[in-house]
Amino acid sequence: MSPEEWWTRLIRSCMAHAGASHEVEKLKAMGIKTSVVSNADPRILKTLDALHILPLLSYPPILSWDVENSKPDRRIYDHALESCGETDRKGVLMVGDELEADYRGARAAGVAARLIRRQGEWSDGAARASDESLEDVEVVRSLYDIIDHIEERNNVS
Repeated sequence: MSPEEWWTRLIRSCMAHAGASHEVEKLKAMGIKTSVVSNADPRILKTLDALHILPLLSYPPILSWDVENSKPDRRIYDHALESCGETDRKGVLMVGDELEADYRGARAAGVAARLIRRQGEWSDGAARASDESLEDVEVVRSLYDIIDHIEERNNVS
């Protein structure tokens, strides 16, 4: 796949869930601090801005391009935590669509994680095997599932 095809798919995928900005806005209103950890180069910033997500983030995105480590390498998670001033990994949750890079990488770095699997959605995590086993993997269908989890845990609504 060429870089142009990859970015086209990424942007289409993001635009299909342009409502993500509403989900991030809700997290912000709840006082939940957010950032993005991505194996992308700086072009992703334009996409995040176009989707109105960038200004909602509590901390600037952490890009593998900038830190010279990529998920699932523990060092990118360590860098993200340090950049966000987080010392307690137990208070951090990684939500991503790639089983190895996002979910297992975060867990190996001592960070709680959820694997997002939107119904019928393509993602580069969807370059996954059709026989991918999600046994013992905590899966959510949207960021709203995360919001519900936080509200339940904190007895907030």
